[in-house]
Amino acid sequence: MVSAGRFMPLAESLGLSGLIDLRVLEMTLLTLQDHPEEKLALNISGKTVNDREWLEYLFSFLSQNQNVAHRLMIEITETAALHEVAETNRFVSVLHELGCQVAIDDFGAGYTSFTNLKNLEVDLVKIDGHFVEKMAQCKDDQFFVR
Repeated sequence: MVSAGRFMPLAESLGLSGLIDLRVLEMTLLTLQDHPEEKLALNISGKTVNDREWLEYLFSFLSQNQNVAHRLMIEITETAALHEVAETNRFVSVLHELGCQVAIDDFGAGYTSFTNLKNLEVDLVKIDGHFVEKMAQCKDDQFFVR
């Protein structure tokens, strides 16, 4: 097994991240369709925020499988979310209109201001692991997370 953090930078540089994200979306949606009791979160690469094909596939699937959207959370990394804040805002709005939840992943790893975070109107903020792994011993990390 290889973590996405090890191969996705290479996939992005080769222009393959969109294909990977589309295939993972297909597999995730089919899994949710087959298992109506499950909820899943799906991480996407930064380029997928602007990928119309990915969004069209999601829209098409959800229009035929309406019991799936509320069980799907799309996770966008902080750095990807802030690359183009206006485009990310539109993307988040569309996902919410479809009934999906949206999370910011790895918050604190980049340069997000709380103003940008507030404007994105996401459902969940996942704090970067560097802030939580030593939180019990580190007062600064406790303050940040609080």
